[in-house]
This record gives sequence, C-alpha cells and structure tokens, in this order.
Amino acid sequence: MRQAIAGGALPEARRATLSRIVTGAVNVPREGRIVFKSVGSALQDLALAARYYELLRAREGLPSAPDVGSLKRPVSAGGA
Repeated sequence: MRQAIAGGALPEARRATLSRIVTGAVNVPREGRIVFKSVGSALQDLALAARYYELLRAREGLPSAPDVGSLKRPVSAGGA
C-alpha cells in the first residue's frame, strides 16, 4: 500500500480507516478491488470481515455459504 500511495495509485479520496468502513461513514465501492491493510489485530480483522459480509451477502453472482455469518454459535461449540 505504501508503494501505491507513493506512486499516486491510491489517492486520499480512495482510502478509509477500518472504523469509518465499519460504522458506515464511507461507502464501500460497488465495483473494483478493495484492499485492507491489517495492523495485526484479529478483532479488527473480524469486524471488517463481518461488515463486508453484511454489505456483500445480498449481491447476486457472488459465492455464498449459508452457514457463514452467524456468530451466535462458535465453531468451537461443536455439535450440529
């Protein structure tokens, strides 16, 4: 990302912080690539993944997994 910013390929107007994306303060582009630079916090990664899942799950033509997206029962709980 540093190279993209330095080379002018990622202008300020196309960047957003994780908190701005999760809170909906900025709109996620409908097309094109979205890049996330993690700083090593698993909680932030999970928050972003959950937000993108919410935003993208209704789009047609995207692969889906019906059992993904529910954090009500953790995988570690076992059973069916």
